Amino acid sequence: MSSKGKDGNNRKTPQKGAAPRSISAPQKGAAPQKGAAPRKSAAPRKPGAAHSAGKAASKRKSGFSRAIEWSGGHLWTITIAFFVLSFAARLFASFWTGPMVQTTYPDEVRFFDIARSIAEHGEILVRGVPTEFQKILYSLFISPAFMLTDGQIAQMNIIRAINCLLVSSTVFPVALLAKKLTPNRAVALVSLLVTVTLPDMAYSATFLSEVLYMPLCAWVFYFACCAFAEERPAKRLAFFSALGAAAYLVYLTKEVGAAFMVAAFLLLIADVARNRQRLGPNALSAAALSAAFFGLFLALKLTLFQGMGNTYALDTNDHLTLAALSSPSVFLYLAYSAAVLFVAAILSFYAAPAFLAVLGFGGMDEKNRKTFLFAALSFLVMIAAVAYTLSIREDLGEPIPRLHTRYIAPFVIPLIMQCFDSLLSKSESTPGKLFSRAFPAAVAVFCAAFVVLIPRGPETGYLLDHYTLKSTFPVEPFMVGLGLVQVNVLFTLFKLSLAALTVFCAYMVIKKKSRVPVVATLLCAVLIVNAYDNFMSYASLRRLKTADFSMADFFDPSASHLQLAFSRESKQFSFDIVDSVIATNGHLKSLDGTVIVFMHPDFAPYTDTYLDSRAFPVQPGDLYRIAAENGGQVRLAEQPIWEGNRYNSGYFSIDTWTRGIFTADYIVTLADDPPFLNVEPVFENWPFVILRNLDPAVIYVEL
Repeated sequence: MSSKGKDGNNRKTPQKGAAPRSISAPQKGAAPQKGAAPRKSAAPRKPGAAHSAGKAASKRKSGFSRAIEWSGGHLWTITIAFFVLSFAARLFASFWTGPMVQTTYPDEVRFFDIARSIAEHGEILVRGVPTEFQKILYSLFISPAFMLTDGQIAQMNIIRAINCLLVSSTVFPVALLAKKLTPNRAVALVSLLVTVTLPDMAYSATFLSEVLYMPLCAWVFYFACCAFAEERPAKRLAFFSALGAAAYLVYLTKEVGAAFMVAAFLLLIADVARNRQRLGPNALSAAALSAAFFGLFLALKLTLFQGMGNTYALDTNDHLTLAALSSPSVFLYLAYSAAVLFVAAILSFYAAPAFLAVLGFGGMDEKNRKTFLFAALSFLVMIAAVAYTLSIREDLGEPIPRLHTRYIAPFVIPLIMQCFDSLLSKSESTPGKLFSRAFPAAVAVFCAAFVVLIPRGPETGYLLDHYTLKSTFPVEPFMVGLGLVQVNVLFTLFKLSLAALTVFCAYMVIKKKSRVPVVATLLCAVLIVNAYDNFMSYASLRRLKTADFSMADFFDPSASHLQLAFSRESKQFSFDIVDSVIATNGHLKSLDGTVIVFMHPDFAPYTDTYLDSRAFPVQPGDLYRIAAENGGQVRLAEQPIWEGNRYNSGYFSIDTWTRGIFTADYIVTLADDPPFLNVEPVFENWPFVILRNLDPAVIYVEL
């Protein structure tokens, strides 16, 4: 029988008829203890018993557990090892794809030419003409390649190395974020492993700013985690200032980086709405955030970008004005394209981690919750921004808009981290019954929406827009000789497998089953998908660089694109083309006058990359059209042949490339049957030839 004393503790009371026991009388063989009941002494242990017990416990630990324990004290050693391995692997893969050439227009043209102009002239120029394009941070990073050497091959190799260094450096903010979010070092290891295998790192073989965008976004996630978790006023303001500066660097790389600022403000406002006492600290945090971002913005606007407008000229594009959204068709397409991008983005995150992160939200601590909410808000704002600035301008009326998943690819980093943290944590927190029952329905709705919104893979836009979806969309069926029906069968099977994986993982978590199979299955699935996506991304790039030449002219016309992409002959041919362009460019430097480049699309990436910036590319279709309308003559003072070509776009503010060009002293074209009259050859290095135009004011075209 027991009763509670005044201190609330349970105490034994003597039973009726039992003799009271003295608490001061020591028992035999036991030393008396002050203020405590005497206890029988423990039997002496045999010598070495403690050591034997520890050894037995150590044996019971699995090799994985011992590796995790070791990694806890060597996280930075492992991080540096991942960085070195990632750099070496990405550099090797970049060389494997072939020579560095521009394949994405006009993005790579701008980044490359601005980097070259900064190094050579200290100005922001494209094709030697001023431009208002201001997203130049990536160009600044690769511009040293043009300062260190004059050799064009060496310049390209330096850019390769810079790209691989930048994209591989993502592991450092990922390690810091994992260390901040969770004490579980297994989560850090999994996050690092997934990060270095992300297919979007294949952009290191291009001239695209994604190689800088990925690590900068990871730094934003880290500073956001620190800022929203910190309670000490001075450090909180410092972290919010760092967050604002990091967000501006992302903005200086891609304008969608402004989404991070919107998300941070929304989260601060929501925090105040929940707790009015947070108004003062959050107001100071918002001030520090704004001062850092807008301070840098104004500093560059008043110096480097003085007199320049906005890159996105909203007043020159009818679809980008707020008034345009009053049109039901435009507004509905905006919503539709945002929904398509959202569904594609979740799938590019392997589907299961996104659902499992939401499923584990209830078990997150405050720090993890705010980091998750910041990433989720940024994700939604960025999807809306991409749909507004890209989809309704470029794809309005198209059945399936382009899937610009490269803008939201970095969000997989905190998602994977928090998903595996929920799975590997010892928390027994599970969602409520209502959520548990609704979860399978949510997965079913998602899969149905994916089938309806994105019915077929090969119709989803240019391949560089979705490196993370190679396994989902076996695009380019001609590469492997598959028909559309076969591709769609593979596509449907993959969707079903992801849905099955998601349901399996959710069931194991909801039913409190062992999570080891969930973690192992999910990690293996993610790594397999990443491996396939990486391979297909690099293979696609190699095909673009080496197998897009005219088949009948240079190779066996019966060979498939896949065979050509992997043949040594085609790769060597592409390097021979580079040597020929470099030789042609060397001769151009000895000539005075304006140079136009009339080039077949298969060779345009090579001439655009390796010819001097004084050479102005011309679309063959534009030249033929104008000449046909004017009896085979193109009078440059009256008929601008650059209008409407693939580079000229008001939204990119690069129409200034063509202003003030009224003569064509030289023409660079293919040596085989050039379609020009009143010209004479001055240099030839097959397959290119330089022609002197005998009447620089007029181009005579043989129709």
